[in-house]
Amino acid sequence: MFIIYSETGKKVEAIIEHVLPTDFKSIKKNKQFPDFVWDKEKSNEVLKIRAKDSDEILGLMSLIDFSVEMWIKINLLQTSSENVGSGKKYEHIAGCLIAYACKQSFIRGYDGTVALEPKTELVKHYIEKYGMQPGGKHLFTELANSERLVREYLNEEP
Repeated sequence: MFIIYSETGKKVEAIIEHVLPTDFKSIKKNKQFPDFVWDKEKSNEVLKIRAKDSDEILGLMSLIDFSVEMWIKINLLQTSSENVGSGKKYEHIAGCLIAYACKQSFIRGYDGTVALEPKTELVKHYIEKYGMQPGGKHLFTELANSERLVREYLNEEP
């Protein structure tokens, strides 16, 4: 999986892994993630994305597994503040995290079904960029679109 260095277009190998207890302390102190209180997500599956050769956390995602209903909810998703907007340092951070959630849905036998409840201003973005579909108060992706996201952002077969 790769993120893209915006300035040059160079691909940078990235890793998604679970947030460690020590990471929560640095996230709390770090002004790069001001929108959410990540400590409140400790009971969920919390993941981070970073460049392979760096410990700097570039994005965070909290997942809730609705195993009875066979879907995964992206409870929170945030890229670091330096990676938001037109002047961002890296691209593909959110896409890699969403695709990772889709991959986990396939692994768990949920046919790639993933949903999130976006902020109002991001609805159009999630639909246009990631192919998500409206479903009540959530946007969701499943099967074919989730397979596409896994291929495009993780460079893997689902």
